[in-house]
Amino acid sequence: MTRPPHPLHARLLDLNRTASEAYVAAEPARRRARAKHPTFVSCIKCMDGRLSLPTMTGVPIGMIKPFRAMGGRFEAYWPGFLSRVRGWVDGAQEAGAHATMLISYHHSESQPTLGCSGWGFDKEAARAHAAQLRDDLALVFGDALSPIVIGIETDRDALTLHGVAGDVGARTLIGASDEEVRAALDAALPDTADEVRRDLTPLFAANARRVAQLIAAPRETPALGHAERVLAIGQGFDWLTPENLALIVDDADPALARSVEVAAEILAANVADEGDEEAVTIFASVTYSDPGIDKRQAEVRARGLQRFAERVVAASQPRLVATGRFLSIAGVVWSPSRRLELLDGQPRPTPW
Repeated sequence: MTRPPHPLHARLLDLNRTASEAYVAAEPARRRARAKHPTFVSCIKCMDGRLSLPTMTGVPIGMIKPFRAMGGRFEAYWPGFLSRVRGWVDGAQEAGAHATMLISYHHSESQPTLGCSGWGFDKEAARAHAAQLRDDLALVFGDALSPIVIGIETDRDALTLHGVAGDVGARTLIGASDEEVRAALDAALPDTADEVRRDLTPLFAANARRVAQLIAAPRETPALGHAERVLAIGQGFDWLTPENLALIVDDADPALARSVEVAAEILAANVADEGDEEAVTIFASVTYSDPGIDKRQAEVRARGLQRFAERVVAASQPRLVATGRFLSIAGVVWSPSRRLELLDGQPRPTPW
């Protein structure tokens, strides 16, 4: 008899079902938004589950392409990463649009130890790396890509754009009109295409409104830290938008084992004081589409990533694994609808 899925896995399936239906229904709205704001936007982010750009900017799924790694530590010389960026930039050019990449680092204003553990809570080191990546990508892609460094303050979800001529912070934009937001971006980014500045305006205007909400109704202190329950590895997670649910690691990272170790350490700490019913899970996923990666390739890659993550977690967190509370799930995502299909039909406890 088929066992019902674990409640954590059932939650993921329910989230995906809802997100997929919403994604398909919102296609006309996305097309209208793309027609009005054609710039392709992507974001380099840490795997941290608190960094939800759709929540911070009000942008629907599919409008900002995410690239995730521990600390956002992507390097321009990584072949897998660079080839994915190249494909994305080529897509923008084929559509006759500009492309901009927001290269983020994050920190906490209230407590340094609520910042980025991937950088040892060193905000300046994280920002310096983001600036170096910006410079490297600008050299590689020239005027085909506008890379821009942004900081994310996670207590209030506040974005700060670092332009060549100054900064634009969400807090200073609270109450500003769209025209005033646009003027601030124009002043900070004089070297960036007019279309890019125009199309970033609604993101920063929406973020200012988000920050105002969190200033008026601050999160409780415990909610400012990590609370994730999912280690998501692979691709196809842009539908996984609930805050603080998943640590997301892109498999383009050549130091993938270290990223998985750090993610597993965070998850173990998140449930250290919980009851026996609290669980965490590996969630391996790869997207497929036509043309592109076919379903069979995606399935093999997803299963491989699942086995890889299981081995790393078994070695790095044996105590948690021994409790039976570290689970494992794998699936593939049909890119046009973001619909998740589980492999092997049934989530399973990790086979250790």
